[in-house]
Amino acid sequence: MIWKLFAIVILRTASDLSFKAAVFGIHLSPRKGLGSAIANVLRRPFLWIGLVLGAANVVVWSSALQSFDLSYAYPFLSFSFVTIIIGGRVFFNETLDRYKTLGIVSITLGSLILFLQ
Repeated sequence: MIWKLFAIVILRTASDLSFKAAVFGIHLSPRKGLGSAIANVLRRPFLWIGLVLGAANVVVWSSALQSFDLSYAYPFLSFSFVTIIIGGRVFFNETLDRYKTLGIVSITLGSLILFLQ
């Protein structure tokens, strides 16, 4: 059953990174307007991939909640924040400064403490 918790982290991370990829490089132009930007995003495959992965995440999360106490499952879910930040760095060259690194360490330690109780 623990595979469900790992799947949630992977699905959540992949979903959020897909949404980022869907809007990456899109610039709003006053001439083209918001409608043009929305139409552009709707044509991007990563938007649809992110939606499918997000839906799968809801299904697996619901299943996990049937198997685990919320106080056990939720700390595990917080690892997705860590993987999303690292994914942003790896795939989108986002900054990873000392404050984000400290946040990652804090989330990891706090989650481990709650998870191992």
